[in-house]
Amino acid sequence: MQARADRRGSEASSARRFLRPEHIELTSVPKQGMNTLKGRVSRRSFGGAQTDYVIDVNGVALRVISRSRDADYKPSQDVLLSFAPADCLLL
Repeated sequence: MQARADRRGSEASSARRFLRPEHIELTSVPKQGMNTLKGRVSRRSFGGAQTDYVIDVNGVALRVISRSRDADYKPSQDVLLSFAPADCLLL
């Protein structure tokens, strides 16, 4: 997985990745040049113009916000999560 790093601090032995939920796209096929994770839809909540998902990725719950017109994934469905390396911040 690729990410941009905040190099202001000193060297650390561990790091965390930060990614805004609206920067993650749910897809059925990998996208060229994007970071991709496999997951399963745990929850889906319609909220008008957007749909809020919780995706289980190896036991970690990730929140994804999609435009409702693109929201065709159902609970228990396997999905791919794609996001640009520039949108993933490593701290």
